[in-house]
Amino acid sequence: MRDLLIAVLALLGLPLWLLTAWPGRFSAQAHVLAATGWAVAALGVLAASARAHWWARRRSRHVEALGPLPALRREAPGAAACAPAADEQH
Repeated sequence: MRDLLIAVLALLGLPLWLLTAWPGRFSAQAHVLAATGWAVAALGVLAASARAHWWARRRSRHVEALGPLPALRREAPGAAACAPAADEQH
């Protein structure tokens, strides 16, 4: 959602820039509409960012509560590694 709102914010920035560059060519109502749309999208980005941060913290707390991962299998005592030791190579 945040990425979509950032794209909307960027798209709404163009008309806002045009309205600012040529203030006499557009009505005051168009200025207010563009500024309002941009402000709403900016607030949406802030809200989506805050929500993403909140979910990331919540996920981290849940992962921490699970503890370390269990060992999937145990190595047999004295088992060698997959590759032979350097002194065993010919």
